[in-house]
Amino acid sequence: MHRFLLSFVTAVVIIAPSSGQGKRDADKPPANAETWTYRATKGETVRGGELRIYGAKIWYKDEISGSLSVKGDQATLILLSTMTLNGRAVLKRDASEGAWSGVLLHADRSRWQLVLTPVVPETSKDGPKEKPKEKRKKKEPKNA
Repeated sequence: MHRFLLSFVTAVVIIAPSSGQGKRDADKPPANAETWTYRATKGETVRGGELRIYGAKIWYKDEISGSLSVKGDQATLILLSTMTLNGRAVLKRDASEGAWSGVLLHADRSRWQLVLTPVVPETSKDGPKEKPKEKRKKKEPKNA
């Protein structure tokens, strides 16, 4: 009985760490998630960084760190695992800039002014450039 229990515990210890690795890949944001920059200020303290948003999920440093709910021109963010943005924010859209701004009520009850701005991917004015096609020279027949 003792051997059976020892072998079972050993098997669980060996298998358990490998099963958790698949979950980490699932927690990473998808490739088509939007990148947003944030700027949080409280008095003279300013913090900034990037978030990834896809659907109703928010990622910070490749970890799911919160959720998002948008209704018209108002959004509610609930952020849990970041040091600066740990709390709940109600944001309103600024139509002129495309940014969202509002107040974050931090978990320690402090209030931060928060601005989220979408990162627009850089595109050239001319659009994507195509490589010019090379003209092939016709082979001349060899005269013997």
